Amino acid sequence: MTNTHNHASLRTTSHEKWWASVYCEPDGSRARFTFIDNGIGIFKSALMDPVRATARILGFKSNADILKEILLGNVRSRTRLSYRGKGIPGIFKAFKRGQLRNLIIVTNDVYANVGEERFETLNIGFEGTFFYWEIVRD
Repeated sequence: MTNTHNHASLRTTSHEKWWASVYCEPDGSRARFTFIDNGIGIFKSALMDPVRATARILGFKSNADILKEILLGNVRSRTRLSYRGKGIPGIFKAFKRGQLRNLIIVTNDVYANVGEERFETLNIGFEGTFFYWEIVRD
């Protein structure tokens, strides 16, 4: 979300459109988070190594396959800065620890329901990135 903050900051001349929402159940049992960044999407901003890029071009790997690798932290940020590209793997780690539930990601041509391990290529693309997750009080 650092990227979103930097581009949406009032101190810059360009502004990206993004939305965040939180809905909490009245009894406090569940909080639902939605984040939409109407930028270029994950696959236009991720740095693809030559092997991964070639596999994608030749159809051996889809963006759905590559999103799994991004979640694991295996794809670097296009900026090549060591402190960038940590957000999505960090969200995935929180999910794996059970801190987040129902993690859904839609970006470019990929739909992912991470909890169901469902990663699909979409016929109609979405230019941007959509995240949905829940925090549940046990």
